[in-house]
Amino acid sequence: MSATTSARKAPAKRTKPAPKVTLAQRGALLSIRDKSMKLREDRSGRWIDTLHVIHVPRRDTLERVIAKGWAQLDTEASLLDGQAITLTALGRTVLAG
Repeated sequence: MSATTSARKAPAKRTKPAPKVTLAQRGALLSIRDKSMKLREDRSGRWIDTLHVIHVPRRDTLERVIAKGWAQLDTEASLLDGQAITLTALGRTVLAG
């Protein structure tokens, strides 16, 4: 065994690549972080916008970021009262990256 083979460097640790985030998903995460979002429905099942702001994420986008684990939905309250949506640690990491 030569001196060069015994002095090999340890293999570099592989880091996970940052998840791919669409502009819509990033906007949804920013809205959740900045505007205390709630998911609400009226009695007919239509989604209610309670924020009255310029950018309100579409419901399917909110459901997608919840499904990815970037946000969590408080299911203790009913949808008629509004279920709070908050960022998870992973969601904050995605926003930071």
